[in-house]
Amino acid sequence: MTNPEFLQTVRLPDLGFGAATMMWGFRACALGHSQCGCLVGGFERIFGPKQGPLVLRDMVGLARIFGNDGRRRVTVAMPGCIGITLDEGALLRVFNTAQSGEETACDRHLRWLLAKEPDDHMRQLTRNLATAYLDRGLLIQAPGNVPAPKTEAANEKIADLASMRAVGSA
Repeated sequence: MTNPEFLQTVRLPDLGFGAATMMWGFRACALGHSQCGCLVGGFERIFGPKQGPLVLRDMVGLARIFGNDGRRRVTVAMPGCIGITLDEGALLRVFNTAQSGEETACDRHLRWLLAKEPDDHMRQLTRNLATAYLDRGLLIQAPGNVPAPKTEAANEKIADLASMRAVGSA
C-alpha cells in the first residue's frame, strides 16, 4: 500500500547529493535535532568548519519560519527516509528555482508552502542556503512531478496553524 503523502515516482537518492543533504538538514532542524553531532559534523565536512554552522543556522531559521509563521501544515519525512513528501518536493523546488535565479517561481513556491506572502527574511534565508550549496558545487534538484502551487492556497488557512508533521521512517 502506498502513502499518498509521498511522491510515488521519485526517491531522494534519485535527486543527488545536494537534494539529499538539503532534506537531511531541513528534516532534522524541523524536528528539533539541529544540535545532533552527526548533522553538525556532516555540515562542517560538506561546507567547511566556518560555513557549516552558518548553513545550519539558516536551515534552523527556515524551519522555524515554516513551523511558527506558516499558515499551513508542512509535512516532512523523518531524517534518513528515502521517500519525499509532496511538501518536501515543493521545498526542493524552492531551492532549485533559487539556484537558477528564478525569483518569481521561487516566491510562488514559498507562497504555496507558507500559505502567505514570504517576507524579505524568508527570501534572504532561501538565497543564503541556495548560494551556500552552489558555492560547494551542490545542485539542488527537484522532482519534476511536484504539483504546481495554486495562488488561491496562499489565502487559505488550515485549522492547525504553525505546525509541521513528520511521516515515514528512516
